[in-house]
Parts: sequence; structure tokens; C-alpha cells
Amino acid sequence: MADGRTVDRDPRAMADVPAALFEALAAFARAAYPRYVDDLRALVEIESGTGDVEGSAAIARLLGQRLAALGAAVETHANARGTHVVGRLAGRGAGRYVWLMHTDTVYPRGSLARQPFRVDGSGRAFGPGAGDSKASAAFALFAAEALVAVAGSPFGELALYFDAEEEGGSDDEVALVEGLARTADVAMVLDTARPAWGIVARRKGLAGYRLDVRGLAGHAGNAAHASASATLELVHQLHAIASLASPPPGDPRDFAPEALAARGVVDRGQLVPDVTVNVGAIGSSNDRVNVVTDHAWAEIEVRAWTRADLARVDAAIRARAARVTVPGTAATVTAGLAYPPLEMTGRAAEVVARYKAIVRAGFGAEVAEWSAGGVTVGNFTAAFAPTVDALAVEMRHEHDLFHEHADLSTFGPRLVALAALVAAEDAALRGGDR
Repeated sequence: MADGRTVDRDPRAMADVPAALFEALAAFARAAYPRYVDDLRALVEIESGTGDVEGSAAIARLLGQRLAALGAAVETHANARGTHVVGRLAGRGAGRYVWLMHTDTVYPRGSLARQPFRVDGSGRAFGPGAGDSKASAAFALFAAEALVAVAGSPFGELALYFDAEEEGGSDDEVALVEGLARTADVAMVLDTARPAWGIVARRKGLAGYRLDVRGLAGHAGNAAHASASATLELVHQLHAIASLASPPPGDPRDFAPEALAARGVVDRGQLVPDVTVNVGAIGSSNDRVNVVTDHAWAEIEVRAWTRADLARVDAAIRARAARVTVPGTAATVTAGLAYPPLEMTGRAAEVVARYKAIVRAGFGAEVAEWSAGGVTVGNFTAAFAPTVDALAVEMRHEHDLFHEHADLSTFGPRLVALAALVAAEDAALRGGDR
């Protein structure tokens, strides 16, 4: 399937998806592939690093035209860093779905000249943001077109959200995502799909903190008895906070990609400890060794698979800050960035089970469930709607300009599977099978 147009099908019947629909979707994917590559090229050749207002606006115009041609009602939401796009399609079915993509990249202007868009002989598309996540943005347009033109619009509403700030996040982004998720029956993240039919079954939640310690300044030799070191208290605090993390599986060098490959281990996130604590930055008001520091601070990030673990660690951090070890010091904790975890709820598990059945029957393949320590907007939708993550074109090596690529050979199979999933969900809703 190097050209992304061939869709191999196991002839076994598929529950909830008529064989004729499956074949029609496959034919659509084959015919649409050249147009898909053209759209992907157009998106990649508009440089749109997060905060590139001009590039983001240009992509929004392109997407707006494509969405309008599908019959979608188009909204744009511009701010100082980019233009978010929402397209809403009204259908003939029962379910309300939101698909989430993003158009910003981690690459600054000028990256396209260093890594121009190209598709190699294996169907791998290179270029700034080709994998993360413009291949998925273009994919969404064609998957939506397939649902409308081939499947008869088997949804009540399909909202397509193209995020302009996914790589950095913003309050505007969160407000848009949560607003869409509140009215959705299912949210589907079309971003960074994993190899070999991989999907992301769960994502860690994230909580950010700033820890400030105040002490009493003084000369380290003459006034040590009348001083209180904020730096020393910060060390005590951080040691206690670090102990809240789950133990690592072993020597980090034994878990580097090359070491795992040598042992034949496929890392699908199963090795990530349950709770991680990272002290990302520390500092103080002092740059002289003979002065006792009166202010020291640290920025801390906690990640965990469950809300319960995040709540437990949060309570422990605050309790430790209320209890200092160095007399004369005081510690305060300020909460910052927060993402809820994406947990596999009962309803989301039903959707995943249906997707697995479609892939197994239609392609003779098994869907691999991945766990991810990184966060996406799916973390926010999961608080309001069952969320399934990584359902678009597969990619590798995100955030690496010269190695990042989208595997376009997965365009056809992934499009058929996603469209079939929506059709099957609609059939289940109409039949009362939730």
C-alpha cells in the first residue's frame, strides 16, 4: 500500500458495517488519494509554527474553503497567536461527534527551505509538520467528505476543530475544545497516530506548580545564626516532593530506544512509571556564595494516569509546603498549568472495541493500544465526552525536522476504518445499542 490507495479487505462480514459501504469507502479512498497529497502539500508549504499569525491565517483560509465546499458552516476564532477553525456538518444520523486536529507546528519560519515537502517511494511524506499534524488535518477533510458523499452523512452533527495553538496551548484553545466536547457524544482526536494500527488508549494528566521559599538573608560567616537559607529549605522540599514519584523501572540507559530495540522490546508506553515528578527549573535571588539566600524557587511538573493520583500528589505537595525544615523559612505553592488525564471510560471502551472489530474484520489486523505521557486537547475533551485518540494517518519522529514523516500508505485503511466507525456508531445508536 505504498501509494495509500490500496485497501486490502478480509472478506469476512463486519458487524454494523454493510460490505457494500466498506467497498464504497475503499473505492473513495483510492480515488481521493492524489487530491489528498495535493492538499497535504498545500498545508505543509504554508509555514505555521505556533504564533505565526500570517501562516495560521493562510491555513485557516484554505481550510475554510474546503469545509465550505463540503457544506459545513465555518467559524474562525482569531487571536494574537493564530486562527482556530471550526467546521460544522449537519447529517441525517443520531450521534454528535467532534474531531480534533491541529495546524500549528513546532518549526520556525525558514524550516521549509531546509526540509521541503516530498513523498518518497515508500509513501512517507516529509516537510515541516507533515507528520505532526498536517497529514491528519488533510485526512480529516477527506474522511468527512467520505462520510457525506459515500456513507450518507451518518451523524447528527460532525464538528471539525482545527487548533491553531495545540503545541503551546492557550485559554482560547481550552474554551473552544471544552465547548465542543460538552455537546458531543464522542470526541475523536485525529493526531499522531501510532504505527501498526496503534491508537492511544490513555494519556497522563498534568499538573504544574511553582514552589517559592522565603528566608532571611545574611552574611554566611558573620550572620549565619541570624539567617535562614531559602535554598536549603528548597532542597528539603524538593527531596520530599521527588519521593512522591513512582520508582523508575531501572537504569535509564537500559530503556533508551536503541537498548529496547536490541532486546526486541516495543515501547508502547507500558514502561512509563505511574506517577512522574520533574523539577524543570530552579533559581534564587542570590549569585554570591557568601550570602545566605532569602528567596529560592522551583517549577515542578507532575504527571499521572489517574485523577486520583494527581489529587493525592497535589495534597502531599501542599502539606509538605506547610511544614518547613529550616527555621525562619516559609514555603508557598502556586498551581499553574493543568490537564486532566484521558482515561478509558466505559463508553470510550465501547467505541474502541467497535473500532478494533472493524479493523480486525476489514483488514485482518489487531489494533495496538498505546499509553502516552504527553498531553493533547483530548485530555480536555475526556472531561466531558468519551474520547478516542490517534485515529488518523500514522506518523513517526514528531518534532524532528529531518526525520518526522507521515506514512501515507495508511491513508486509505485509516480513512475506511474511521468512516466505518462513525457509520457503525450511528447504526448502534439508532438500534439502541450503546
